[in-house]
Amino acid sequence: MNYESTYSSFPPGAGVLPNYKLDGTGPILPDGVATFTSTGLPSSRPSPQAVILPYVEQGNKYNQFDFKRDVNSDPLNMAAQRKMSASSCAPPIRGRPSSPGPMGFYGRCNYQASIGQDPRPTYQGGDTGGMFFVEFTNTQWKTKLNRPGAVKIGDITDGLSNTAIYSEVRRGPVAGSQNGGSIPYGPPLVAGDVVQVGDASSLIPAANCAANPTTFTGGNVYRYTGLEYCRSFAFTSFYNHTKLPNDPTMDCTDLSNAHLGARSYHNGGVNVVYSDGSVHFIANSIDLATWRALGSRADGKVVQQQ
Repeated sequence: MNYESTYSSFPPGAGVLPNYKLDGTGPILPDGVATFTSTGLPSSRPSPQAVILPYVEQGNKYNQFDFKRDVNSDPLNMAAQRKMSASSCAPPIRGRPSSPGPMGFYGRCNYQASIGQDPRPTYQGGDTGGMFFVEFTNTQWKTKLNRPGAVKIGDITDGLSNTAIYSEVRRGPVAGSQNGGSIPYGPPLVAGDVVQVGDASSLIPAANCAANPTTFTGGNVYRYTGLEYCRSFAFTSFYNHTKLPNDPTMDCTDLSNAHLGARSYHNGGVNVVYSDGSVHFIANSIDLATWRALGSRADGKVVQQQ
């Protein structure tokens, strides 16, 4: 809410694109690069968790970032990448401590941002969309002149007290990705592991979220949810309301669509932050229609607080 008071909107799902000119005419060449090629162009945008740092008493950490540079690969962002405050990790602290990246270990977090009951992080409509969305790179760069859009209070017609904004998630057990042909993918897949299915269809096939995760044999397995807090990416930044809290099936993403559940190690449910700042413990047994309505900001379905 402090962020909203300053900018008249909630944080964007992805912050500014690094190394792009604001006039939309092209990328700025990174330091030490003489000519532009399509490979290696800095593109990792900051997550809502990184953008909001000054408003959760983490201004010093925020000031370590240079968001004109890639938050994932630029050495000048190394120090800011590495550590997140303890207040961003939900007890009990489980999962991998952090994730090795190009420049060392990333900071971690247990709280991710809601994209509503829609599987698409880029969907902006309030009927199924949540409190955050990500704009396509070309739109943000060329059309918006690198000024990312975000949800405003007036967009939340269901009411702040009826719309989820953040939830707990379980951090992944390993860093990076593993090839889907490698079974059992290091430590056995468990509920909450994220699977990239390499599928370009509009919706992820239900078979790829099977209750028996070891049957998955295609694509890549990404298992570092909550281990790269500063990077806007489907499974490093977001959760959605397409499945119940602590659902026993795997989380799935093809990077264009995602089913990423709210998860915790608490008995029977998860802690969820509503957009008015209140915190509610939501039972795993919540009705699916009610849970989905809590995710959408403007679906016309006002639900009772849980």
